[in-house]
Amino acid sequence: MLKAFKYRIYPTKEQEKVLVEWIGQLRFLWNLFLKQNIDRYNLEKKFIFKYDLNNQLPELKKQYVWLTAPSQALQQLSSQIDSALKNCFKRKFGFPKFKKKGKNESGIKIPQTNGHIKIHKEIIKIPKLGNVKWIQHRNLIGNLKSITITRDVDQWYVSCLCEIENDPEQKPLLEETSLGIDLGLKVFAFTSDAEIIDNPKFLNKSEKQLKREQKKLSNKQKGSKNREKQRIKVAKKYRKIRFQLKNFLHQVSSSIAKTNSHVFVEDLAVSNMMKNHKLAKAISQVGWSQFVNYLTYKMDWSGGKLIKIDRFDPSSQLCSECGNKQPMPLSERTYNCNNCGISLDRDYNAARNILLIGLHRAGTAQMNRIARNPDNACGDTFVDVSLKQEKYLTSIVRNYAL
Repeated sequence: MLKAFKYRIYPTKEQEKVLVEWIGQLRFLWNLFLKQNIDRYNLEKKFIFKYDLNNQLPELKKQYVWLTAPSQALQQLSSQIDSALKNCFKRKFGFPKFKKKGKNESGIKIPQTNGHIKIHKEIIKIPKLGNVKWIQHRNLIGNLKSITITRDVDQWYVSCLCEIENDPEQKPLLEETSLGIDLGLKVFAFTSDAEIIDNPKFLNKSEKQLKREQKKLSNKQKGSKNREKQRIKVAKKYRKIRFQLKNFLHQVSSSIAKTNSHVFVEDLAVSNMMKNHKLAKAISQVGWSQFVNYLTYKMDWSGGKLIKIDRFDPSSQLCSECGNKQPMPLSERTYNCNNCGISLDRDYNAARNILLIGLHRAGTAQMNRIARNPDNACGDTFVDVSLKQEKYLTSIVRNYAL
């Protein structure tokens, strides 16, 4: 099991200059290798992969004497090009693009070889850079595999990738320790435990100040030093908003992962939802995808699991009490069941349905067996459920059939 730990580092001015040069060298090499692959494909319909790219490095270092970045970092860039080309066809990630200065910086990745990266309490020793001050706010766990140095405006960070030998013990799938989450815009999330997590809306709170700073930036002359200073000022404002959201998502995801064995969420098509221009801004600042990513790996670390239910499951249209299905337009925020008469908040009702549908898919609490044969609910293989839940699940199977 791999786990990453991110720390803030404080390089000297000389070390920072070297790091900036390394980033520029890796950007140059990326663009060079990418152009070679484009030309090769246009001629022969073939690509140049990692092995052949690595064989070019000795000659390139002789030709471009300013390529002073660690050889391991140059080799890692060859691997990144190799992965990008393969993912283009295997996973349909899109063809890799040329990199521009100040944008798309993937960082400097250096693998741990023969212990040349040394970790101390107040410093980290990096090849060809020397000792760099850092704040180790938490201890590393496991064997160090590699480090990645990244820049965020005027701050530098190092991510240490470690391999942990002992995987956490997997938690059993129990209804009592499972949670359904309905993600939204008005409130960030509504859980099946009736907990409301408010949407902090950090961007809205800083929008006036950000607008004022961006207006100053647009009035500066392009290419001037004053414009560059203002650009950095605007970038810091965005960084603060990004860090606020990131901290919020980490706190919420950690709290959920510590207290639940299994979590169920909808598999939202965020990119398609962003095409709605009335909601695009609100969706982009809420961080659904980032939250699900955090929660996924934190559940894995704790021995639990995050499971996504189908986005087309009628979680908003079903009654979580009796299983009745009825139309629910977006304008209606309260679910009033036409069958049993219960009245619930729309998002709370959806969260309860997400939990029950997720358990049904996971095959616990007699749900999988009831879905196959609703008339046969006996046996000791599954956890017992209440009569109300059995009626609900039987109605779900009937509604799916319809």
